[in-house]
Amino acid sequence: MPDPNARGRPVRVEPPADPRADVFAAWVSSGVALAALFTAHEALLAGQAVVFAVGALVGMRYAPYHALYRGLRALGRRRGAPRRNEWAAAGPVRSGQALGLLLAVLGAVGFLAGLPTPGTVAVGLLLAATLSHAALGFRPGAQLIYPIIARFHRPTQDPEQGVTA
Repeated sequence: MPDPNARGRPVRVEPPADPRADVFAAWVSSGVALAALFTAHEALLAGQAVVFAVGALVGMRYAPYHALYRGLRALGRRRGAPRRNEWAAAGPVRSGQALGLLLAVLGAVGFLAGLPTPGTVAVGLLLAATLSHAALGFRPGAQLIYPIIARFHRPTQDPEQGVTA
């Protein structure tokens, strides 16, 4: 049977993300964005951009704040894993990381170029996005941008594994 995947490679399916780690990462990112907003320090934004890049490009398993959450959870009292229906799909979470990456890079470039207004606007948008996720549960990257991306991306199925990407 011919492989429906255009490139002939098996489809890699990323495991779902722990939503508690995602909220923890949003709170930490909010703190970094708030500090960057008050200090206009491009190094903070560059570091945050690297954190977002790891999550968006490599995967949520390797995202630094998610790993920090897993480490802190291992030290503390066990509360168990989220229920099966509470796990977040990796694709929308990664699109949120990509949105954060874009805003952090725009802010850092603005501050580095000596243009504080565009840098401040980008960091303000980053702070609004991370705080809305952390405090309200509204994920702009996952709920606004991911549906647009998913509309143009047609998933393929690997007949050997029976999974869809």
